[in-house]
Amino acid sequence: YDGASSLAWKEIRGGYGMHCAFDPADETHMYTQHQHADSTAVTTGKGPSGNWKWEAASSGLPSAADTDQTQGFTGDPFLAIHPADGKKLLIAARKVYRTIDGGKSWTPLGPAIDIESSSNEEVVQVAIDAVKGRYYAGTDRGNIYAARESNPTSWSQIYDAQPWPRPFAALRVDPKDPEVIYASFGFGGPWSVARIRHTGGWPGTWTPEDLTGDLPGNRRLELRGFVRGLVKDPSREALFVGTDKGVYQGRLRGTEWEWFPDNCCLPLTLVSDLEMHPSGGFLVAATFGRGAWKRPLVDFDLQPDRFDVPARNDTLPSSA
Repeated sequence: YDGASSLAWKEIRGGYGMHCAFDPADETHMYTQHQHADSTAVTTGKGPSGNWKWEAASSGLPSAADTDQTQGFTGDPFLAIHPADGKKLLIAARKVYRTIDGGKSWTPLGPAIDIESSSNEEVVQVAIDAVKGRYYAGTDRGNIYAARESNPTSWSQIYDAQPWPRPFAALRVDPKDPEVIYASFGFGGPWSVARIRHTGGWPGTWTPEDLTGDLPGNRRLELRGFVRGLVKDPSREALFVGTDKGVYQGRLRGTEWEWFPDNCCLPLTLVSDLEMHPSGGFLVAATFGRGAWKRPLVDFDLQPDRFDVPARNDTLPSSA
């Protein structure tokens, strides 16, 4: 999809598509995956007919047989690209793997978790902070680890506040304050959304705060599954999360977080991912079976949640 009004989408690579990542300096240079880490490929330009040309970018990554147990909530290895260098990427495939040469070679970085023990803890999400030069890894037990880019094999556990082991869902670095990260987790209840603040040297102190507030799942609306995508508004104290019932927006009111459905014209369906366009000023939601949607990243007058148990998978009226 190129942003044209026709809403036409063109298949550029076949197979069971998973994560994609664009080079921040060249939108024609991208990385894609199928179901497993060793399917990662990178574009090498376009052919005479205008079709994309691809080459493998998976040397050193584990095979499909080695990562079949990397399920978490996504069921596939997660890919993250460095915000300032399109040749540097991380992949979560039970452990963290890194390339610094555009996928020509990958090396494992850790962290030193026992993926073969009875707890079977595995990395399912990764994130890169280009400002502070840090890597983050979230596991299917709800823990978060961090390492510095200058010493990428030395990891410190920075978060273990989950009341019970549950999968890690998403992580974002605050776009205005890189000493703050936001994370979301599966299965509802307290600590579905957390803010974690770093102070001191390295590794320093990481102080978690539960932002779940009145997010449905803490109340009568049962969100069966996960708080998935997560976006921090760069201009105000607001968060957006994807759920099994569309998008919810959280706002800080005094000292408490309040959550409102942000679903005007959006189908009440599972939102699998949320992204903020880096320059376009809009929020993009990917849904399960209902396409991709976007809206301007502006402050709407949201209404309290009046749809505790939506009876159908449909679109809310614009007055809701």
